[in-house]
This record gives sequence, structure tokens and C-alpha cells, in this order.
Amino acid sequence: MSGFKLFTLANESACKTAMETCAQSCPSQSEAASLVKAKPAQGAAADRLKELDALLKDGLISKPEHEAKRQKILKSM
Repeated sequence: MSGFKLFTLANESACKTAMETCAQSCPSQSEAASLVKAKPAQGAAADRLKELDALLKDGLISKPEHEAKRQKILKSM
């Protein structure tokens, strides 16, 4: 077998304990959501504005859509 080792049945309990410990240390869904909603760094906002400008230039969004989204990005800074 190429590089993989099978755990013996005796290690099954240790593996289950490790998985439970990992699950307990993971953030809850609400904690994870709050991390995702955290304000982006200014560099990220600049990248988002550039991407938004490219979408407008390529005709993929309208001028009013561009302006509305631009205001949201600027407020998030």
C-alpha cells in the first residue's frame, strides 16, 4: 500500500476522541458567520472596486448597479 497506514481497531477510540475534540474547537455557525461578515481590509476593498469597474466596462452590470455596489464597498471600509 502506497504510503497509507491502516489504523488498528485499538486506535479507533483515539481517532474518535480526536475528531470530537476537533469538532468542539471549531467555531459555531454563528461565530463563523460573524467572521465572514467582518469588514474587509482596505486592500481587499480596492480589489473589489477594480473588479466592479471591470464588470461595468464589460457591460455585465449597469451604471446604477455599479454605483449602488460601489457605495456599499466604500461604506464597508
